[in-house]
Amino acid sequence: MIEITAIILLIAFILIGRLTKPRQLERPVVIERGGNYRVTLAPRLNLAISFIERIAHSFRAQPALSGDSATLCLAVSDPSLKRYAIETYLLAITLRHGMLYFQAMQPVLKGDSPYRQLDEFVQAANMPPAKLPDAQQDERLLAAAEQTAAGHDISIQRLLE
Repeated sequence: MIEITAIILLIAFILIGRLTKPRQLERPVVIERGGNYRVTLAPRLNLAISFIERIAHSFRAQPALSGDSATLCLAVSDPSLKRYAIETYLLAITLRHGMLYFQAMQPVLKGDSPYRQLDEFVQAANMPPAKLPDAQQDERLLAAAEQTAAGHDISIQRLLE
């Protein structure tokens, strides 16, 4: 009788432990690719990684320049994500000390500025401080994002303060 009670209690503890464990889609995902770039994706945006990787590849294919960039904030509409109920997501791209940093999130509040929402998300990310931004690097980042979007039926809109 004691053995049956112990087995039932063990099963109950296992089930309770599994139910209280956070689901993968509810946590941010951080991806680092061999010193080339770092990505922080808000929950459910792991589907955007292919677009981000193509931007990084396009950026690296351009002639190298030195210096950091300002943070480029974009609203991205990807038709392939609509089936997952993601109409638009916000993407921040910046270059720090030769490494690309991406932060992606879904818009949270309808009435709040998307730029402000993304800026708060970026500030919470663990990113090194910028040196003086280089306008040429800013143009390279924007060109890489636009070129990648145009080639994959994705529309992007630059967000400004």
